[in-house]
Amino acid sequence: MAGPTPPISQWPRPTLLERMEWHLARFASLAWAIDVAVHTPRRLVEVERWKRRQTPTALSRFERRVYSQDGEDGAIAEIFTRIGDGNRFSVELGIGDGRECCTRNLLQHHQWCGVLVEADETAADHARQLYRHLPGVRILPRCVTAENVLSVLEAAGVPQSPDLLVIDIDGNDYWVWERILSAYQPRVTVIEYNARWRPPREWVMPYAPDHCWRGTAYFSASLSSLAKLGARSGHLLVGCSSNGVNAYFVRADLVDDRFPDHSRGASFLYAPPRYSRGYGHPLRERSPITG
Repeated sequence: MAGPTPPISQWPRPTLLERMEWHLARFASLAWAIDVAVHTPRRLVEVERWKRRQTPTALSRFERRVYSQDGEDGAIAEIFTRIGDGNRFSVELGIGDGRECCTRNLLQHHQWCGVLVEADETAADHARQLYRHLPGVRILPRCVTAENVLSVLEAAGVPQSPDLLVIDIDGNDYWVWERILSAYQPRVTVIEYNARWRPPREWVMPYAPDHCWRGTAYFSASLSSLAKLGARSGHLLVGCSSNGVNAYFVRADLVDDRFPDHSRGASFLYAPPRYSRGYGHPLRERSPITG
């Protein structure tokens, strides 16, 4: 298992403010002061800006929760209403025990089939029991990395253009998606982004195959970095979940005028984090020292 979150000096291009926060946040009282004085006002401003940017076609307006963590079920349904269901094949990496994930609604209520992958074997066993009545669903207890993800998908019989790909592995999401896009062309991708890093800032967690998320902001990549990666492979950013967790990408040949906001870019489509401390996860684990 990977060790603690690395020091801020090892993060990609940390700012002076981030360096200060890193060193001060080990003290509980100072961490609280940073949240109140810096992050809470910042969050309120960002959320208000996001609300003003919502258009009638914004995917956030279609959010509805069935089994997803928030409203992803409704947003995903709206995407496929606009582009068509295709062959109804999905892949989800990082499902936990399968109860709360982005593909369950499609698999359970809309006759989709697919592959669900989870690194924790106990959680994967629970998922296998949960989906045992669905013959078109395959559960794989695997820890996916950039090195093995293509072989995992190939062995599972994933088609070259699955209709839906979901990536939520709390760390190497960017690098795993990059490797997948070298061999597969999913019609829709839902991927977790790190909303702490607001566009146009680019930030990608350095690749670490043994990474273990520790509840900090050291995971995945910024929305701008993911948008650039997607665009290089012909996958366009079309929206974000209203809680600032997931980004929605659609293959370029399917976009046309179905997602009129996509041309406005990541800065327009960005949704700020509305979870954890108020402006995303902290930079480091909390210390028992009270300060």
